[in-house]
Amino acid sequence: MDARRAWLVRAAFLAAALRFAAQAWARPHQVNGVLGGSVLLSVALPPNARVKEIDWSFSAGAGATIQVAEFSPGGFERPDPGDRFKQRLEKFNETSLRIRALEPGDSGIYGARIKLQPAVVEDQSFNLSVYEPVGVPEIQGEVLAQTPHECNVSLRCRAPAGRDVRTAWLPAASGTAPDIRLAAEAGESWLEVRAGAGGLNATYTCVARNPVHQRSASVHLRTLCRDDRAVHVRTRWHLCLAFLLAAGAGAAVLAALCLCKKRQEKEVAGGRSCRAAPTQVQGLFPQLEQGQGFGQSQEGGKVGRGTGAAEPASPSSSTACSEEEAPLEPHYAQIQRRDPPAGSEWHPEQRGHVTTVYDQVRVTASSLAEPLA
Repeated sequence: MDARRAWLVRAAFLAAALRFAAQAWARPHQVNGVLGGSVLLSVALPPNARVKEIDWSFSAGAGATIQVAEFSPGGFERPDPGDRFKQRLEKFNETSLRIRALEPGDSGIYGARIKLQPAVVEDQSFNLSVYEPVGVPEIQGEVLAQTPHECNVSLRCRAPAGRDVRTAWLPAASGTAPDIRLAAEAGESWLEVRAGAGGLNATYTCVARNPVHQRSASVHLRTLCRDDRAVHVRTRWHLCLAFLLAAGAGAAVLAALCLCKKRQEKEVAGGRSCRAAPTQVQGLFPQLEQGQGFGQSQEGGKVGRGTGAAEPASPSSSTACSEEEAPLEPHYAQIQRRDPPAGSEWHPEQRGHVTTVYDQVRVTASSLAEPLA
């Protein structure tokens, strides 16, 4: 009776183990991992089961199945340490295999063949999927309509490229419930918000996620629905500033033109005074005005070397204009020279004594002094 009962217990346990193994093999346990992270593959055992050893295998789709690890009472063994996993596999405990530094090629089916005491074999499988980290979603906002009392905004959330990435909008925490309409497709979602004046302080958050990772981004309605009065004030201030700058530039240009014009008029007036200065010395030397040369005798005798009109510059004419206003071309006197008479008409002894203007001045001074004596 006891033997029969023991046999029935063993048969029931074996049937449960086989049924459990069939279910486990038919439906691999889904395991997700992030690129660069680690995952733990743990087998599920019946109560009071005693494990003798576990053989771990890996199959990447249509490729061949390879044995990657073996758990035994003596420890942990790697049949081929040079395979693609190298040093990334380790024994976490008696029933769990750990894979570190996940790579995209680690995705696939992992099998565990479990040998139980006394002679039970059970197979379990794991479907590992390795995902890349999700990037920050991008939010684009557009104001559809705006009045002093209401703002209608369209928000679009786009997720970065990646496998099995979805986006979703989180509800805004605001006192006034706005009118919201949602639409979504793979990797993108739209949100239309019609908020009143009291709902502009709401913040909307878009979440992009895959099975192992998620990122989020937020937008504040106040940044999109700006106050029209503040915008008008800023615009008016900018226009006033531009007008003042333009007026200042015009005044500076007019002042520069006036200065240039005054300088040109001053230069023209200075040039005319310099040209008129030599005429002021006319009449100082009557002899020169009458055509007598410096070779005339004191008694008004015959002409010696010749006559000609001379225009000596008076010392006072040097002060008529400054250096900057002086004429560019100086005026010179032109004296004509006559040839001596030919033949017997030439009598050197009859040639009067040559005098200068200074001799004439001395003679005049002496004649004025004689009556005083």
